[in-house]
Amino acid sequence: MKILFLDVDGVLNGAHTKEREPGGCIGVTQDRCERLRRVLRETKARVVVSSTWRKHAKSMVYLWNELGPDARKAYLGSTPLLGGTRGEEIAMWLRLNEHWGVKRFAIVDDDTDMDPVSDYLVKTETYVGIADEHADKLIVMLNG
Repeated sequence: MKILFLDVDGVLNGAHTKEREPGGCIGVTQDRCERLRRVLRETKARVVVSSTWRKHAKSMVYLWNELGPDARKAYLGSTPLLGGTRGEEIAMWLRLNEHWGVKRFAIVDDDTDMDPVSDYLVKTETYVGIADEHADKLIVMLNG
């Protein structure tokens, strides 16, 4: 199984994003969502949300409505809320879910608090979001 750990803010939105999600925070843009959908199509990866959006049900409903049904089918779950770094939460998810047989994984995020899994990070720019080169790199990482 392949897993993509997904952040939302700074990945699926950027400085010019006008859309708002139900809680009033910045939403997502379709060009960035399409890049994520391309990664999922080309890798058949499953999605685990590591974003703070996982704490808000309305935000998650909005996210999956914007990403569409095919991406929604790829959704496997969210990382645990440990109060530590995002990397520690991802590492814990991997330990707790060893039975899934994860063969490859990648992280797409605009932050760098990824120890002990920082080698798997594709870092986006906060005000830009996921670009074609990030999508290409994720595809290579996930497909080997």
